[in-house]
Amino acid sequence: MAVTLATTPQYPAAGRAVRVDFTVTGDGNYLRGYYTDAPVGSEARATLERSGASRAEAFVTDAGKPWTFTPDIGGVYTFQIEQITKGASDYGGGYQDSPDGFLTETVIGSSTVTLSVGQRVTQRVGFGGDTATLTLFVIGDTVRPSSFDLHGFTSPALDDAKTDKSKTAALNSGVLGAVAGLANQTTTALLDNFVTVFDNLATVFAAHASSVVFHINADTDNQLDTPDLNPDSPEGLRQSVLKLLTLLDRHMRNDDGGSSTSLGGTGTAVAGAGYHHDNKTDWTNAVLSVGSGNGTLDTFVALADAWRAYNGHFGLGPVHEYVDVVNAPTALPPLLNLHRLFLAELQKQSPTAPASVNSGVTALVHSAGFEES
Repeated sequence: MAVTLATTPQYPAAGRAVRVDFTVTGDGNYLRGYYTDAPVGSEARATLERSGASRAEAFVTDAGKPWTFTPDIGGVYTFQIEQITKGASDYGGGYQDSPDGFLTETVIGSSTVTLSVGQRVTQRVGFGGDTATLTLFVIGDTVRPSSFDLHGFTSPALDDAKTDKSKTAALNSGVLGAVAGLANQTTTALLDNFVTVFDNLATVFAAHASSVVFHINADTDNQLDTPDLNPDSPEGLRQSVLKLLTLLDRHMRNDDGGSSTSLGGTGTAVAGAGYHHDNKTDWTNAVLSVGSGNGTLDTFVALADAWRAYNGHFGLGPVHEYVDVVNAPTALPPLLNLHRLFLAELQKQSPTAPASVNSGVTALVHSAGFEES
């Protein structure tokens, strides 16, 4: 004997009525449901806490009839649902139609079921003041599409661009495609493993920088130390990523760290004998976020920026003796890749104008600092 449920809409949202249909296996003509757990801050949770019991009644309904539920908070609601046979026999009073009489209720089974109500989450995308807001709708461990009609907002979406430069990035076709591609993916797939991404990037950068095939002088100055690899905490990852960004920035500028000894620089900057062909600096792929931020999101953005800068640099012909086709980083997971694409548009001096924007406006905004008014 068991009870399962299905919801309409399939992906419920807080503040919106949801129809709950029950499928009953076995006997029983009546269902009584109890909250046994609910999201913190919800009315259901408050009901549980006020009761002082391990469960609090949520609904009663005939088997085969739906229940309409309006959750006030997103999250996972857990119910114990009893299957009841009601009216198997009459019981009560000493005479017919006595007000003390009632139909018997026989509990014949109990099931524990969960109802997941989607939660809206947002994230800043971009760097500095040039940001937009990414909105996702999460059910269980999966990002689901939401619509304004059913849920009150549309997602996945990237909107609320703060500057004209970030508007250009948010409307880029590659960025738009990456945003749409987040739907119906698990969060595990979207995130992958940041430490693995970092370790791979650090490894290929070290191999590239130290090669005298691609450089006129091997860059052994801007190398991560072994303890910097495989950071096993958020703070460790933050420090390792920021160090990698600093070293990558120096490498691309033919700098051995002489201007600052804080990361092991020799105290003597590389002058005429740099690492790159004709001592050229790679400004094309210049990093954006060296030394920025202290939080989890800042680390996330910095990792995407480091990957973007290195991926553009390692195979760039004009600054190398030979093009490096060996030390390519592994592909980024989808969420990091979205950030990478957005940052790439911010870094360009002449990005492609979105179809809905006059091309001259985009040129003036990115090349000369104009603002639309």
